[in-house]
Amino acid sequence: MKKLGFLSMFLLFAFISMNVYSQQKAVKPDNQKTIKVKDVKMAELKDRALSWMNFFYNNDDNQIIQKDIKDNSLSISAKSKISDKKMIIEYSITFIFRNGEYTYTISDRSKSPELKTEAQKLFKNISQRIERMMVSTIAK
Repeated sequence: MKKLGFLSMFLLFAFISMNVYSQQKAVKPDNQKTIKVKDVKMAELKDRALSWMNFFYNNDDNQIIQKDIKDNSLSISAKSKISDKKMIIEYSITFIFRNGEYTYTISDRSKSPELKTEAQKLFKNISQRIERMMVSTIAK
């Protein structure tokens, strides 16, 4: 009888653990997108992303707090001021580069419910700028 109780508890624990693990694995980052760009090398994509960052983050409203550059990736922690609301939104952007494509992820670091709507607007604007920059500079 004790063996049956132990086996039942073990199976229940295993089922709950698998269910929790599968739910955690399914969680996606805030804003992630993979863009295919035919016949463009990884190094060129990385250079374009760096150019965009240097252009976008060159004023008091948008500032890079930290930058990390690796062979096939680029990450920044940044903050942007929403001037009409007197708010500051902190976030990170990570690029992963491969020949012919790149993936970028924008993650809200503040996680403040009060800033959620403004953060979503900002991230949409940043996404549009990233994609426009990559297409316009590649087309040249």
